[in-house]
Amino acid sequence: MFNNISDTPKTVLFYGMSGAGKGTQAKLLVKKLQEINNTHFIETGQLLRDYATKAGTCGAMRIKETIDSGHLVPQAVSSYMWSGILLKSVGAHHNVVFDGAARSIREAELFHDMLVWLGREYTIFVLEIDKELARERAIERGEGRVDDNDISMKNRLKWFTEQTLPAIEYMKTLGAKVYYINGAESVGDIHKEILDKLNI
Repeated sequence: MFNNISDTPKTVLFYGMSGAGKGTQAKLLVKKLQEINNTHFIETGQLLRDYATKAGTCGAMRIKETIDSGHLVPQAVSSYMWSGILLKSVGAHHNVVFDGAARSIREAELFHDMLVWLGREYTIFVLEIDKELARERAIERGEGRVDDNDISMKNRLKWFTEQTLPAIEYMKTLGAKVYYINGAESVGDIHKEILDKLNI
């Protein structure tokens, strides 16, 4: 399934500890890809936060409680968020950039099966920073976000180490291209490296 990514529409996943800058890099890539072709940005966390504040349902209330505690919602909920967009909005030749998808092995299985079914290759970028820098950055950028506090930060870092890193390795065994990038470098240097890896 996995050939040269330059031959196909781009499907890219970003990973990193909270504060690693994956959201910034994802948005920069979306802006660049949009110059080439229609590009969708699927940010699972933002989709969940929007749903929690606007839907007004029991599910929305539970999502808000879960996010505020620094935990993750059930895989079925997060998978519903991104799979709905893939099925309803993404054209065959559109690019897709993900932030916050497939964060556990179970989610990775669902994600991989969906992408294989849709005939889409995917590439993963992991922005690596140490835990102290991740904590400092996340707290600095946490203006107005209830979940950016020490307790929830610890919960999310624990989840990333115990659940997300194994999910990335799992997808790598399935053939996904995985690139590890020093997230302590400048925003511009990281962006350039990502474009180089994608042959853009």
